[in-house]
Amino acid sequence: MAYGNVSNIPSRQPQMASVTASAAELNDLDGVTDGTVAVSKAVVVDANKDVGDFRNLDVTNLDAGLSGTAGSVDVFPTTASKGKVAISAADSAGDTTTTLVNASQAGARTYTIPDALAAAEFLLGSQAAVARTATADGSGDGTIADKGMFQFIAVTSAGANNIIVLPTPTPGTVIAGYVGATGFELRSSSVATVAINGGTDTAGESAIAANMFFLVVCTSATTWMGLTITGTTLASMEAAAD
Repeated sequence: MAYGNVSNIPSRQPQMASVTASAAELNDLDGVTDGTVAVSKAVVVDANKDVGDFRNLDVTNLDAGLSGTAGSVDVFPTTASKGKVAISAADSAGDTTTTLVNASQAGARTYTIPDALAAAEFLLGSQAAVARTATADGSGDGTIADKGMFQFIAVTSAGANNIIVLPTPTPGTVIAGYVGATGFELRSSSVATVAINGGTDTAGESAIAANMFFLVVCTSATTWMGLTITGTTLASMEAAAD
């Protein structure tokens, strides 16, 4: 049989690209679990594009989330189930960047953020008016909550005998407030032992009249001192009495 020129028969040898990876480098891919960091193994994200858990990771720029998708950076303490610090961003009026940057420091510094409503050296109080409604016994919405060193209370009342209760007496606490067309009675958190302008009683209370501004300052763990203003008249608050 004549086959012609055998040099024209196509080669059956497979064509392979050049592989330059070493055996050690190929082993880095062997046994990889998607989404899990393992010692001496390559890192491959899982189906959700997630991966964990790196021990130390150095980056030049870190973006958490992207435009239109919220992100956060969570930092956990040493002890399990003891909370975390989360850094996140809220919507701004425009497409702007808020930058946190330190000034030049003369040495190493640690800045601790205290509890703004509990730490004695950093008590802020409520930064907006707090609405309270006087109740028959001062419970529920009639009680001013412990919220730091200063609060302004906007009081509404359906009856002059309804009651507003002051917060726990912490020296230095200032409570200012105003009530409209119907007044109320003001009590301390412990009427028999915590005085308002020197007065205590088993049902001790100070009358706050309609359209009156009032100001009380805690001067000790058992005393509040108070003033009132009606129109242009400044007066001492009525001492608490039955």
